[in-house]
Amino acid sequence: NLGYVKNFEFLLSKVSSEYYMFSDQDDVWYKDKIEASYTELKQKDVDLVFCNLEIVDENLNSKNINMFDHLKARKYLKKYKDYRLIYMDNIISGCTILTKKSFLKLILPLPSSKYLIFDYWISLVTILNGKFSYLEKPYIKYRQHGDNQIGIKKTSTKFKKFDMVRNLFIEVKIQRFTEFVKRSEVFSEDLRILNVQALNYYTDLQKKQYINFKNLSTFHKLYKIKGIKLYIANFVILNLPLIGKLMFNIRYLVLKVLKRI
Repeated sequence: NLGYVKNFEFLLSKVSSEYYMFSDQDDVWYKDKIEASYTELKQKDVDLVFCNLEIVDENLNSKNINMFDHLKARKYLKKYKDYRLIYMDNIISGCTILTKKSFLKLILPLPSSKYLIFDYWISLVTILNGKFSYLEKPYIKYRQHGDNQIGIKKTSTKFKKFDMVRNLFIEVKIQRFTEFVKRSEVFSEDLRILNVQALNYYTDLQKKQYINFKNLSTFHKLYKIKGIKLYIANFVILNLPLIGKLMFNIRYLVLKVLKRI
């Protein structure tokens, strides 16, 4: 009864083998998942390997989509071979990874932040200080129950007001970058500086309800790794909330008319 963060922290502190994986959900592993992951790690001489996921329903019937496609992650996987892959947003599920015990000295203790989940932190710290590879093929049947949408609810349809969406965006980043600043030892000098700048940027945004022209250079450093569409969308949401609110309300009405919400 320690809570899931402290439970995982306790278990990680007891790892005795050179490598470890997570199997803590009701998903189904393909029989060759461990072998494929280990072979990839050794052949590519990397420190962390993760794989794709096949999305299935509660009865293991395929939904004909995999996690890489759902997250639109392929272009980032091909483009980035370092921390930039997951610095701003995570695309690595904990149940897919095989990684090394040697990085636990940097990983532990685990962050307690609600928006910095342990598997994201483990992957980020390892990639910041080592190398990674991934398996295109799904090696897990990722089970989805009832009405949940691939484990992720769409923010745009969950909330009825733009301010709720924007506030959540900002709160998530504030919590994450607060932890990044606290755990500066795992980051390079350049990223330590950027982490502080990012924390100040998002903290300032909480006071801006209509428009923001402060620290836009920091925004660019953070979001330039995104595609142009996501760059513009985040710029409007964060720095031009007056316009963002208008666009959100129009979209919400359209979705309501189409009965999609």
